[in-house]
Amino acid sequence: MRHVVLSELAAAPAEPPRQPPEERDPHLVLYTGGEDPRGVVLAHRASVLRAHPGSRPEPRGALVCGFPPGHWARWTAVLRQWRSRGTVVLPEHPDPWALCAAVREHRAERLVCGPATWQGVLDAAPHHLATLRLADVETAGPAVPPRLLEAVRTATPCARVRAFLSTPEAGDIAALDHADARSLPGTCGRPAPDVDVRLAHGKLWVRGPALFDGYFRDKRATDAVLRDGWFRTGRAARLDEDGYLYLTDR
Repeated sequence: MRHVVLSELAAAPAEPPRQPPEERDPHLVLYTGGEDPRGVVLAHRASVLRAHPGSRPEPRGALVCGFPPGHWARWTAVLRQWRSRGTVVLPEHPDPWALCAAVREHRAERLVCGPATWQGVLDAAPHHLATLRLADVETAGPAVPPRLLEAVRTATPCARVRAFLSTPEAGDIAALDHADARSLPGTCGRPAPDVDVRLAHGKLWVRGPALFDGYFRDKRATDAVLRDGWFRTGRAARLDEDGYLYLTDR
């Protein structure tokens, strides 16, 4: 199985730039999926905060990333590993068998991929997942089914199983442990660290320091969703009395 291994991702010594970048200067453009993809512009500040170990606490062991080349979550995984000086394994073709083989070969402690890919991994070779200590299911919605999180937990008895609601515009919006999914089916979890959520006319708005700065060369689309520091996701949602988020659109 061909894959790229980025190990000990420490930056090489280099001369400082003549004019250091400002926090709000553009750093990275991540493209959304779908039929009408848009370039999501992240400033240096947002990139640093999304990659900060406190944004998604996790150990420094090897991470296998199950998102395909070009997917925005793949870039975020690389940034997090660079920040923690950890190893990231990027299969060229991240099909379930390749991911299982990568976990086994590198004795990886972490695996992150979307719900459909996780289901394929569980159907392929779950016995290769014994080294995992973190099993993350990441999606832009809808909520990850509790039965999938239970199946991941069964296949990875030594791992902490988590689900994340995450988008290129906002990064992590909500996080959910598998135990909460069992008792609260349909929830996406509670807001991620330093993320504020609110509902306006039944629609989800998100605010936080890692929010994007706008869509690349598309002011009209930016102005439609980004106002006064809030990202208007357009997703129908509700919050329960304990602060758990539910997406109610289909």
